[in-house]
Amino acid sequence: MPSLKVPDYTASDRQTAFHTAVADEKLYGGAAGGGKTAAIVAESITLALEYPGIPINLFRRTIPELNKTIRPELMKQTRDYMKAGHIVYHGQASAEYEGRSYVFENGSSITLNYLDNASDMFRYQGSEMPVIGVDELTQFPFDWIEYLQTRNRTSNAAWPVIFMAGTNPGGIGHGWVKKHYIDIGEWGKVQEIRLPDGSFTTRVFIPASLDDHPDERFRTDYNKQLQKISDPQLRKALRYGDWDMFAGQVFTEWSRRTHVVDPFAIPDHWKRWRSTDYGNHNSVGWFAEDPASEHVFMYREFRLDEYKTIDYKASVIKDLEAGEDIRYGMADPAIWNGSADHNDQQGKSIAELYEAAGVKWQPAVNDRKAGLEVVHKALQPMADGIPMLQVFSTCTSMITTLPDLPYDRHKVDDVDTGADDHDYDMLRYALMKSRISRKKPEIKRGAYRSRR
Repeated sequence: MPSLKVPDYTASDRQTAFHTAVADEKLYGGAAGGGKTAAIVAESITLALEYPGIPINLFRRTIPELNKTIRPELMKQTRDYMKAGHIVYHGQASAEYEGRSYVFENGSSITLNYLDNASDMFRYQGSEMPVIGVDELTQFPFDWIEYLQTRNRTSNAAWPVIFMAGTNPGGIGHGWVKKHYIDIGEWGKVQEIRLPDGSFTTRVFIPASLDDHPDERFRTDYNKQLQKISDPQLRKALRYGDWDMFAGQVFTEWSRRTHVVDPFAIPDHWKRWRSTDYGNHNSVGWFAEDPASEHVFMYREFRLDEYKTIDYKASVIKDLEAGEDIRYGMADPAIWNGSADHNDQQGKSIAELYEAAGVKWQPAVNDRKAGLEVVHKALQPMADGIPMLQVFSTCTSMITTLPDLPYDRHKVDDVDTGADDHDYDMLRYALMKSRISRKKPEIKRGAYRSRR
């Protein structure tokens, strides 16, 4: 081994904490400028040198992102080592190596991968990836990463199995990343997570901010750029890594203090209705309106994240609302389109199968732009200072997913449909119906008007 510094990298205290933490899954970062990419690359190079022959796979959403971030950092940290001929770059896929692979003289490799849509997951089907590194983890939906982690394995007993990632708050994966890594316990301390079979996995979150970057000039210059950001949420999220307020957050009005209430008995004379966003990620919510104040209360939810038959869903809905006067149920108009192909009942729509099972729906207004405006308005205070929408504390899925929704990167007037927007869709269907039914009828020209 030549006397070259590999990786050519000096770790900050926070980066050192990341490198020395021993856990199955390690997340590093939070704020911008904390050296996330550098830490992931340095960890990868170190593992490649320490474990001969080990394959290491690094991920970004797209190839251009790989070329702008991970690849330059990898070249920087191995420049002299590469010049000495101890790393060979394989740009094209071959029988032995994937494309975009840096192969070390000891047989280890670091391969740069992309995962930009759901179908890309299956490019890695059957692969063994003992070390996986993901830069900007919140840019990925949960199910993509969950599938990728099924590849995080090896049959070589001498190699470690590690999943590591870096990220900032925000993005379509903000909610699940926060749930899996940020909210599980004390930051910087390895947490044990019990699995369904009773075994454990370990996770750790190492927070870092711009202040942790080792280069003073970098800290000064980058801070100046961050302070120029006009959006205070974006500025705070990137500067300090605030996970409760993030860049691109749609419903900035949301507050547990003002929108979440303890459950109470809904008076019998209040109007009640339900709403659903149909799918395997089934989301049903029940609502009631106080006729005196016109506040709308979401008082119950039924959420599924796995496939169940329509008969099963209908049975649960009927049991939950037994004895209640439910005026109507709103649903995505798509459930009236085409054959449901459920339970071997060809030719019937989802709506028809629900009705056959005893649950009726009406087509909801599916105007996404108007629906977004209605939800924003419902979260704002009314004349009494209380927001129109109040959510029972038992509706944990809505409380978790609604504030975590980001804007679509391409449609600035809509939420990102790649995020967990099922509860939101259900909510806007419910509130659009509430708004329309509350409108007073127009008086036609020439009609009789009473005089006062």
